[in-house]
Amino acid sequence: MRAAVMYVFVYVRDLARSRQFYEDVLGFPVLESDDVSVKYDAGGVVLALNRAADWGIAIDDQVGSSLLVFHVGDIDRAKAAAQSRGAVFDETIRYDIGATTNCYDPDGHCVTIYQPSDEALGWPSGVRYRTLAAAYEQAAVESRIGPLVYLFQFVEDLAACRAFYEERLGLTVAEVDEEEGVTKYDGGTLLISLHPLEDLPAALTGFPRTRSIAVVFRVADLDAAVRSLAAAGLDLSAAVTHSPIGATARFVDPEGNIFFLYQPSDVALTWPSATKGAELPAGIAGG
Repeated sequence: MRAAVMYVFVYVRDLARSRQFYEDVLGFPVLESDDVSVKYDAGGVVLALNRAADWGIAIDDQVGSSLLVFHVGDIDRAKAAAQSRGAVFDETIRYDIGATTNCYDPDGHCVTIYQPSDEALGWPSGVRYRTLAAAYEQAAVESRIGPLVYLFQFVEDLAACRAFYEERLGLTVAEVDEEEGVTKYDGGTLLISLHPLEDLPAALTGFPRTRSIAVVFRVADLDAAVRSLAAAGLDLSAAVTHSPIGATARFVDPEGNIFFLYQPSDVALTWPSATKGAELPAGIAGG
């Protein structure tokens, strides 16, 4: 079965407050919105804010174990532009992978901007990274925060999560760094990168963990995807739901990180977001 990341959901307490941050401070363009959610064009994927209370998710000033990593062509200019609109960033760190700096949304979600080095672009994952970053290069605006290229998942049991992502989901490994304990997966429109929990930035350590970010894989045929995952040992038959927007199946990885499979309805296929994840290039259950 083939799938690609269509959405990254960010669950928030106050939608209006979060919209001000993502739109007015970070400058993301709105694709679609309603009273309970808003969707932003984040390159190959849609970054969607959903009200946490509607989904039974408690945030309560905790911080999560995920980082949203956005590409920039010039980190100093992008950081300065966002600061001029009210963003508060950590110190910029420069090392062999490039330059990074973090800021935090009103619920504590970590937003990282990243300018990769030539060395990092030469790694095995660099081919996919360059493809994902192309949307930014086409924009040719150096001070803009570019597409969402990585979702970092910091986990305690790296081996269990690797087995789940590879043996259950069948995701394609883009790169492995055994020394650092990092594994990167090709999500088609996004790189999903597993990291040891102890490598979390200092500002995010010492807190209870909450799971308030979700990855949504678009599939062409949800029933076929569920059967494929069942054959790989992941039974989602009881998790399938239907609504006017399409069919979904919710599941979690061994650390409780949230995932969905999603088959858009005919109505949803008329929306601007319908173009995201349409090529279905990533594997699900050995695809």
